[in-house]
Amino acid sequence: MKYTVIGTGFAGLSTAAYLAKEGHEVQVFEKNDTIGGRARQFKDKGYTFDMGPSWYWMPDVFDKFFKDFDKNPKDYYDLIKLDPGFQIIFPEAHTLKLSSDWKEVLALFESYEPGSSKKLLSFMEEAEFKYNFGINRLVYEPGISLKEVCTTEIISNVFRLQIFKSYRKHVAKYFKNPFFSCLTRVPCFIFRDSTSKDSRYVQFNGLFWNKTRYILSYGRFC
Repeated sequence: MKYTVIGTGFAGLSTAAYLAKEGHEVQVFEKNDTIGGRARQFKDKGYTFDMGPSWYWMPDVFDKFFKDFDKNPKDYYDLIKLDPGFQIIFPEAHTLKLSSDWKEVLALFESYEPGSSKKLLSFMEEAEFKYNFGINRLVYEPGISLKEVCTTEIISNVFRLQIFKSYRKHVAKYFKNPFFSCLTRVPCFIFRDSTSKDSRYVQFNGLFWNKTRYILSYGRFC
């Protein structure tokens, strides 16, 4: 069969790759001069600008994609760990930096709010479960039927997943410090506005685990 894919971002390129792998004839169209979508770059007068995300997030997803084609990401680009992974600048020039060393992250939390390092460990344990469950049971479903989310496994874990609880309330259960509240809600700010009082489901918790434990990196092509 013949397929047409519009756009050469991650979604477009991966879709085209999988279709071609299945033996289909694929045409890909892109409105810009270069491919990459939000991951493309703009170069001018010796400067390079990222046109979208600068972070290499969720490396396990990229690893799986390359593995599906018997490839290894290391053959195409290097990952350079960022330290600090990122920093948030608050009003009055207060800065919060997240180290690539997990022990330093725990110490940072403890320095602001005694006892918060233990709360962070518990917070991250919950987040790890939600992330792994989401990736292994939901993300790769085609999204065309409610039957995909009405499985025995999902229903039996619905309370542990806290599907209908807001992320803001979930964070508030663990941390009172406003800096930590902002830090742990970074995934909401990246993917969607986080100002609404009762929105942004707690599944963002899993994204924070991935971002923090893998530590953010950026890619350098070989």
